[in-house]
Amino acid sequence: MFKDLLLDSHIRTWVFLPIVLFTFLVEFLTHNALRCFKTSSKSSISDIKKIHLKNKLAALEINYQYIPEKAFENRRQFLKKQIELMNTQHCSFQSKKTQPVLPDQGEQYISLIREHSANHLPMILAGAWVSYIFSGFICTKIPIPLTFAFKQMLQKNIDLSNLQPSWVSSHSWYFLNVFGFRNVLNMFFYEQTNTELNNTCLLNFKGESITEYSNKLNIISYKFYLANSCDEIIV
Repeated sequence: MFKDLLLDSHIRTWVFLPIVLFTFLVEFLTHNALRCFKTSSKSSISDIKKIHLKNKLAALEINYQYIPEKAFENRRQFLKKQIELMNTQHCSFQSKKTQPVLPDQGEQYISLIREHSANHLPMILAGAWVSYIFSGFICTKIPIPLTFAFKQMLQKNIDLSNLQPSWVSSHSWYFLNVFGFRNVLNMFFYEQTNTELNNTCLLNFKGESITEYSNKLNIISYKFYLANSCDEIIV
């Protein structure tokens, strides 16, 4: 039989709220550290054009059955001309280059290691500090019934077999704040530039080339899915 607890109000003042404020401060400093270690990588105009062209090709491949056949053919011919123009510009650019310039992979790996270290190391050190300073405190109670599977996760550093699984220790409360509030803090502090968005899109489309998208459009047998939509709605 579980016995309910009555927490001292001082725990809210000296344990519960300080952990919340401390988590907020650590995330704020981590964000600024990531901005210091982040290297600015600029995408070329050619890469940005490829991204936009791939977006158009992918959108037409997915949604071609919802537009009239004439509109589909016009878009397909327009994109074909864009691909031919881009290939012509790419060939002329390659002929003018005397030697290929390889990106510095070493700097990219070092920058990646710095960003991961600045992101995870403060969380680990802060968790160790919270576990040392606030060890053994029960902070709050989750207002929903939980099974015993959550007991070990929510009650770190507290070994009480007759304690309800809904109670949360100070150590577990810190990590709930970290993983629960990180997305909320990112909405206020994280700034994603257009260059990062373009790089993300470029990585997402890395598997398929523009020629592969163009070949898919060439072999599409057009079928208008909304041809009998009025009859189906009436029925």
